[in-house]
Amino acid sequence: MAANGQPHLIRQLLSRRAYQHRAEEVRLEETHISWVLLAGRYAYKLKKPVNLGFVDFSTHEKRVADCAEEVRLNKRLCPDVYLGVVNVTERNGQLRMGGSGEAVEPAVRMRRLPDAGMLPNLLAAGGVGDRLMHRLANHLAKFHAATATGPGVDEYGSPATIQANWQENFAQATPLVGRHPRGGHRPLDPHLCAGPPQ
Repeated sequence: MAANGQPHLIRQLLSRRAYQHRAEEVRLEETHISWVLLAGRYAYKLKKPVNLGFVDFSTHEKRVADCAEEVRLNKRLCPDVYLGVVNVTERNGQLRMGGSGEAVEPAVRMRRLPDAGMLPNLLAAGGVGDRLMHRLANHLAKFHAATATGPGVDEYGSPATIQANWQENFAQATPLVGRHPRGGHRPLDPHLCAGPPQ
């Protein structure tokens, strides 16, 4: 871990030279489970090597599998946003996004969405109203109505499962109340179109 709290891998990927496409600047957005690098027309999400109970990215194999599953699931609603999985590669001591070399870490590759269309900016501009919320709700309702159900799916939406998840979230979060450092990370640009929280 580097002195500024960013791993060596992330520090190298903050350079525009780490990309095979044009990227005038590279910006990092961070959540508790991911690093998202906004580079030119694309966004790359890397999973942090954490195990928080509700997600387990503690091994390279688990991160590879989760990146592939995120793309598979989210392509259903956002096929033009989720482009696939790319490897961070190492060659001659240099890390790059994609290209030849030893595969070091997987990343979800997405088309970068305009900052003006992000929910915080839409809210600030007064661009979120009943009409938008109804359109979103109708879109999701149609998606859920056409999605396969049955054993292996239905139990995730049962009242008992939802209640257990709520209780687990509160139990895990309660010890952390008040411990977030001042001046912490900015919220992640929601380049995650839909699907399960990633």
